[in-house]
Amino acid sequence: MAGAPQRRSLGIIAASLLGLAAAGWILEHSERFSGAASALREQTVPSYLLRYGATGEILRSEGYVEPEWNDGRYRRTKGAGAPTTASVFTKKRQVGETLLRARAFGSDRVDVPLEIAPSEVLPSWPTLAVEVDPASLYDEEVGIIPNWTERWEKPAKCALFLDGEKVFEADCGIRLHGNTTRDGDIMRDRGLTWRSYRLYFRSDYGPEQMPPGLLFDSSSGPIRNLVVRGNSFLCSTIAYTIAQKLGTAAPEVRLVNLVLNGERIKDYVATEHISRRQTASRLGHDNFLFYKLRSPGNREKDRVGFAELRNWVRKRKATSTQRQINRYLDLKAYMRHMFTILHAGASDWGEGAVIMDLNEESPRWRWTHWDMDNAYREPHGEMLLGLTNAEWNQRFLDHALVPPHKADQYPRAELFQTLMNTEWFPTLFAKLSQDILNHEIPPQFLESVQDHYSQLKKVYGTKSGPARLIRQRLEGRPAIIRADLREKLDLGKPLFVSVTGPADVRLRVDSYAYTSGYSGWHFPDWPVVVEVPERELPGFSHWIVNEQRHEGARLELHPEKATQVEAIYEQ
Repeated sequence: MAGAPQRRSLGIIAASLLGLAAAGWILEHSERFSGAASALREQTVPSYLLRYGATGEILRSEGYVEPEWNDGRYRRTKGAGAPTTASVFTKKRQVGETLLRARAFGSDRVDVPLEIAPSEVLPSWPTLAVEVDPASLYDEEVGIIPNWTERWEKPAKCALFLDGEKVFEADCGIRLHGNTTRDGDIMRDRGLTWRSYRLYFRSDYGPEQMPPGLLFDSSSGPIRNLVVRGNSFLCSTIAYTIAQKLGTAAPEVRLVNLVLNGERIKDYVATEHISRRQTASRLGHDNFLFYKLRSPGNREKDRVGFAELRNWVRKRKATSTQRQINRYLDLKAYMRHMFTILHAGASDWGEGAVIMDLNEESPRWRWTHWDMDNAYREPHGEMLLGLTNAEWNQRFLDHALVPPHKADQYPRAELFQTLMNTEWFPTLFAKLSQDILNHEIPPQFLESVQDHYSQLKKVYGTKSGPARLIRQRLEGRPAIIRADLREKLDLGKPLFVSVTGPADVRLRVDSYAYTSGYSGWHFPDWPVVVEVPERELPGFSHWIVNEQRHEGARLELHPEKATQVEAIYEQ
């Protein structure tokens, strides 16, 4: 008798299971479900079939519908109310932050070569096509966008098209990139539906890297981690372009046309991801220290190295010599790195990485730029340091000032302030700044950079409001920098100097080569050196400086007024 209740319970369970199975069979073969299954294979789908509820749950569990991101084109409907745009809701139905759409049935997309419609390809733009299971992006339980607080990586496939031709295709991993732009709450409040992504090339998926010379210059090496960002692309792109022109470490950058699951999203910018893995690809080995600011993923060895660097910076004094500084960090690279930041007015000192290549005979620290989306823009909050925007925009050297409570994490800014109190550094940095403004990023270069990106934006159809603001800032920076250097360092008034010669002759000004003439602004505190290179000496006669004749192939000028120099050659 003791076993009777147990047998009765088992009987009840068995009967229940049979009842559920029968109910499922009846439901599956019911007219309503059959209609749903059939309709979902058609081009249009009655919207009621996609609602949550018993039918909706079954449709999802059986794989008849899949999630799709609400990109802002589809308005919200509630309950049984008619949708605002009826034609849209014959195919899609909004549920929360995502849409449900009829699943496309056919061959497995992973096994099919990735192709895109010719209409999605743009002239002059590289097209990066990415395919990923919509559930991996948008599903409320497993999608990386709704679950933005997680650091999930999902399998995907990507292809690169140049001039309409596919030059690379690979399986890869995809995850969200960024802090603010991954935050669903912030992006929703701003009315933004795009996201930034990071692609990983790993042997688990396929090729371990994108070959060099496809998306970026071949000198950057193969790409293992690729970031495609949708925010502030023009600010950061121009800042990186200037940094690379100055020879300071910065990620490679290129504007791309992102096509996600067959649909063009918007204009994006592709960059190398500054990471230990990508740095190893650049250096060609793994024997280096790599510390990324504000990153929780730094190795213990790298954290120790950064702590030593920070302590070293704190011990520097106004009596520190150039040799002492250059022994521990690459001073030339550091000054160019700092100029790039100060020129851009980039207020976020918490970005970037610092690297020491241990394979070098005398390893030294070098900083790498990263995430310069604050470049050539007005900061906000405490980074303004209590200044008005107008006051902020007139600064150069003082851009190295940071809120005191943040100085602990910003040793490069702290070091700059210390070095500005030495006898030797201010003059060295001011002379470098003059050379950079005159010879390396003169107005002609900055104009060409802006024109290049403005033309690309025009092809894409992007609004040009930010471009106009950046153009104004870039045009005004040289005069602001010269005025700040003169005031802070008690320099003389800068004077205009021009150099001309025959069109086919290459001359040198301050060791920089010119074939089409030169003009720039020079502080009278340093000489202007004009030379005729040895191979250009045949036929050279003399110089004319402000209507006065001067002999010799090398001319050292100490201007006291605007100066015009002309190289005279015999006919």
